[in-house]
Amino acid sequence: MDRHVTLSEIFHPVSAADFLTEYFHSAPLHAPGPATRFASLSAAAEASLTQNLELDLEAPVRIVADTGWNGHAFHRCERDLIVLQATGRDLWRIHGRAAEQTPESTWEWQVNEGGALYIPRGCWCSAEPHAPSQNLMLHIENPTGADLLFWLAEKMKQNEAFAGDIPRFAGPAAKSAYLVAMRHAIVQAFRRPDLLERFSRRLNSDAPLPAEPVTPFTAAESLRRWITLTAPRRPTIRRRDKDCIHIRAGGWDFPFPVDAAPLLQYLFEKAPLPTAEFYGEFEGEFDREEIDDFLAVLHKAGIIRLADADSPA
Repeated sequence: MDRHVTLSEIFHPVSAADFLTEYFHSAPLHAPGPATRFASLSAAAEASLTQNLELDLEAPVRIVADTGWNGHAFHRCERDLIVLQATGRDLWRIHGRAAEQTPESTWEWQVNEGGALYIPRGCWCSAEPHAPSQNLMLHIENPTGADLLFWLAEKMKQNEAFAGDIPRFAGPAAKSAYLVAMRHAIVQAFRRPDLLERFSRRLNSDAPLPAEPVTPFTAAESLRRWITLTAPRRPTIRRRDKDCIHIRAGGWDFPFPVDAAPLLQYLFEKAPLPTAEFYGEFEGEFDREEIDDFLAVLHKAGIIRLADADSPA
């Protein structure tokens, strides 16, 4: 399996943008493909695939432990699920998202070799293997409303309504006024139109970075190599002032001069990409040494890694 497989390639012809707006956490999706496209599920290929999916979905992706595939009895999905069919074929049945399992399936599909299947969290489903089969199942750990509440509670600790002591021994009027003030503060917090965007930015900014790479970046790195993102989310570029921008990753801020914005934008949109392509794109604007220094900073920070074109990221 190509180590650069992306969400769009898995569910082609549905693009990543269409998947996120039309199917993600909403409806099942099946996409057939060449029978051999998931045939080589090495550990390295799996790690690269989950990293690419995390960049697209902006959420952790975990491989479901393989304990011997014999199908699935009816159960309710606790996580959004992606199934990649490596060999054989499986018949999947989905029974909706009601609180209780319903006797009639609302959607079913036979997933053949090379096929991909997405099932939203909360769906009742089952899988029946047809002849020996093998698949790779991935759970998407999408943030929940509880995660939002925990984050908001941390943000509101300094709010006057929450920072004071609870009036445990006061009279009924004081207790009522205290609860009214808390309720008002909570309502105001939820009325902010950018609440979910701020929460998502925080998730992405605080996603942990890997340990510092063992092999240092040098200016002599081969142009036959690839640049890959090792950060689990695509960092966001923010302007600090007229001369400086910064990106936040792993809870840390990394400043850059404002003229580095095109390099960052191109890298975050295109990676993984060949180093030769990156150098060629900006050779008319920057010296080779300047690009070397730029990549070295990102490499030391653990945001990118260089990999051989024929080896996993």
